[in-house]
Amino acid sequence: MRKIVKKMWKECVKKWGVVQVIATMVAVVTVTFCGTLSVTITALRISESKKLPVIHESQVNDDRISSSISEVKFCHRLPQTDSESFKNNDDEDIREILEEISSASSEESSESEDSVGGEIYYAPSGYKSTRMSYMDYRTITDTESEQYLLQNWYGSTDPATGIRLVGGRYCIALGQEITSRKGQFVDVVLENGLRLQCILADCKRYCDTVGGNGYVGADGGMVEFVVDEDYLPEDVILMGSNEAQLNWAWQSPVKYVIVYDNGIYIN
Repeated sequence: MRKIVKKMWKECVKKWGVVQVIATMVAVVTVTFCGTLSVTITALRISESKKLPVIHESQVNDDRISSSISEVKFCHRLPQTDSESFKNNDDEDIREILEEISSASSEESSESEDSVGGEIYYAPSGYKSTRMSYMDYRTITDTESEQYLLQNWYGSTDPATGIRLVGGRYCIALGQEITSRKGQFVDVVLENGLRLQCILADCKRYCDTVGGNGYVGADGGMVEFVVDEDYLPEDVILMGSNEAQLNWAWQSPVKYVIVYDNGIYIN
């Protein structure tokens, strides 16, 4: 190939001279470049003329948006988020979404026990604590108890949170005034509208609740998670042993607890 090119170069130089050959080559390169640039500009103009139309806020179906947001109820394993960075976030879009979720949550307050399929137990008036304490599942040592059998027969650990799971639900302890039936399915609904699907793994004794009310634990929290401490994130331990530190969305007071008839029962 090189020999052919060299031969052609010699013949062209001999016939037209070096200056003429070089000038011709420059002209060819210039025409090729300009042609490519012209095609590119034309394509960009066509693309510009076919941009998607702008949708104004007034054209959006508000009913569809609110109904979609109102379905954001269930919260299983949430990704870990820096709560402080969220608190300082000025993103109006995020704040508007949270306001919609809060609005949807307030509408749930009119739900009847028939509509949710279980009994509703509201948090005491004025309850605003976001604390969610925890206990290690190995502190349950009575090998014949329902709590022990539930953990050792059906339980597993979520490695991302350290929380024990049974039937895909979070293992928690609640005050006996709400329920004392081990293995019973319960949903913990927060004021921000999130719903945590849980199962009763243990109970708080009346003497371990504020004023013996059977609702709020002596530490100020209504919900106590059953965990495997070997898998707990450091943030949870460092921030006062509070499971709500797992995610900013959990840092909302309990609004009410729904107790269902079904569950995973040992006896």
